[in-house]
Amino acid sequence: MSHPTDRRGGRAPSLPPLVDEQLIATPAGAAVVAVQRVNADAFRLSVHDGYTGAEVPELSRVFAAERAARHAAQVAAALFRSGLTVEQVKDLVTVFAGTPDPAGSARAANRRRGQARPSSPSVRPEGGPDMQINDLKATADEWYEYPGNAAERTPPYWVARHGRTVTSQIDGHGIETLDYPTLEKARAEFAYETCDPDGPGAPQPGDTIRVFYGEAEGERFTVASAEPCHREGGWTEFTVTGNPSGRPLTLTLGQLVIESRPADLAAADAEADTDTG
Repeated sequence: MSHPTDRRGGRAPSLPPLVDEQLIATPAGAAVVAVQRVNADAFRLSVHDGYTGAEVPELSRVFAAERAARHAAQVAAALFRSGLTVEQVKDLVTVFAGTPDPAGSARAANRRRGQARPSSPSVRPEGGPDMQINDLKATADEWYEYPGNAAERTPPYWVARHGRTVTSQIDGHGIETLDYPTLEKARAEFAYETCDPDGPGAPQPGDTIRVFYGEAEGERFTVASAEPCHREGGWTEFTVTGNPSGRPLTLTLGQLVIESRPADLAAADAEADTDTG
């Protein structure tokens, strides 16, 4: 099945993929946050003052991948919904728009997505790149690998979880390793990093999710059931139950974030793999 482009170059659509010049706008507090596809290699995030309608150039950006643009839009919308004004968000951008050293940038990225980098030698084996990857794969509690797709110009990548540590690599880039405070959070991050709605990235019963887009935006609940439905064009919708209203929701991956995935399900999965091995 074909998967629309995301930050890895392809997989896991967030919503049905945007077409050229299509724009999605979301009112959020004091602003309106919009994402527009310029072309296949450019996706524009724009922020407009909710009162005047004027665009705020200091907060507008262009991204090379659709998923990155939509993630930035989610972050911007969350800031405005928290009660911040346009001027306050501009001040935040100004404060953090300096030029930090590369190591500082990496640490900042780690703090945004997890905790500090781990020091466990079992997760950082010695030897060449192939030896490291083979060791990670052999010892992983969860492993996911995407071979890439030359026709879609999507690169290979892999994701591994060792306890509370999630490690990943996109072909041609360095290995990224992040620690999480709980096993449940690490399992959720592993699911997110796979970018695969037909695999671990799909919502599962027991997951705690938060809806970020659509009529149920802002709802947080534990999934009771999630039935996939493959749509024409290569994207997947899920009929999800368990939300407070009691009615099923139809969601795609970009409309939700998995905040945690139960640790007991990881143990059950491992036991099932042993039984079938």
